Amino acid sequence: ALVLSWIFLFNTKGDLIHADTDQFLVQLEDGSQLILSKGSEIRIDAEFPAKRTIYLEGSALFEVTHDSNNPFTVNGPNLTTEVLGTTFLMDDTPDKNDAEVQLIEGQVSVRSVTSKQKIILNPGERAVKRKDTELITKESKLLLKEFRWNYPSFSFKDQPLSEVCNELQNYFGENISIPPALNKCLFSGPIANNSLDTILNSIALVFGAELSKTSDKYILSGGACN
Repeated sequence: ALVLSWIFLFNTKGDLIHADTDQFLVQLEDGSQLILSKGSEIRIDAEFPAKRTIYLEGSALFEVTHDSNNPFTVNGPNLTTEVLGTTFLMDDTPDKNDAEVQLIEGQVSVRSVTSKQKIILNPGERAVKRKDTELITKESKLLLKEFRWNYPSFSFKDQPLSEVCNELQNYFGENISIPPALNKCLFSGPIANNSLDTILNSIALVFGAELSKTSDKYILSGGACN
C-alpha cells in the first residue's frame, strides 16, 4: 500500500488548511491521511468524522480509511469524489483548465458539480473534466508522476508480486511485465520513492530475476519465489 509520511499533522475541524510553503501531511481523525500540495487548501467539515467530508481547492493525494457505513467525500469546484476506502489523487482548482481524479487503489465515484454526470473509476483509471465542457471523460493511464510528489514511499507486507507491480504501474504510469512463476511470490518491505528503474532493480535482486526495458514496458524475466 502507499504510505504517506512527512511533516505536519493536523486535526482541525472546520478550519481552512493552506499549504503555503511546502507540501503538508494532514492526519485526519478517522485514520485517513492526505498530502496537500503547495499552494492548495482544504477545509475539514465541522462534523468530521461523523460526516466524512473535505472541501478541496488544488491538488491532494488521499489515503482513505475504509468505512462501509460512512463514505468519504471530497468536494472541489468542478468535481465531487466519493469513496469508502481507497488511495487517489484529486486536482481541482477554480482557475485551472482541467479538473481530474486519478485512482491508485480501490474504487471511487466521480461526479460533475454542474452536469451531475457520474462515473466509476477502477485502479489505473483517471477522470478528467475539461474547462470547456460539462462532460467527464475516463482515461486508462495515470499521470501521477507529473505532480512531483516528494514524500510518498511504498510499504508491502506479504503481498503478491503481481499486486505490487500493479500498484507501481498505477503510480508511475508505466507497463510492467512479470513471468507467471513470479505472480504469487510474496513481497514484503518498504520501498523508497526512487525512480521506477531503481525500484524494479531492487525487486529483481530479491527474486533473482533480470530486468530489461523496451520502448513501452519494463520486463522482469526468470527468477523464483524465495
